[in-house]
Amino acid sequence: MLMPSFEDFVQIDDDVTSAGEQTDDDIVKNCMNTCIARNDSEDEAQIPETEIKIIPIKLALNALESVHQYFTLNMRRFLIKQYSTKFMS
Repeated sequence: MLMPSFEDFVQIDDDVTSAGEQTDDDIVKNCMNTCIARNDSEDEAQIPETEIKIIPIKLALNALESVHQYFTLNMRRFLIKQYSTKFMS
């Protein structure tokens, strides 16, 4: 049995017709069509509706302040630990 040459291997698909390169616009159109088709085929009754709760502004601001304090405190601890291990060793 003869082993194909490198040239044979490289040229194996020279006679195959290809569709050519797709542009960005073609890719976007294909994706959009797929998404639209998928959404049309889904039964909307299967998608559960969730109730959105309105949070009072004061409660939201208090929550943001808590998050800010948490990250500020942890950043300080992190920096102190980094400083102490780098410069005190």
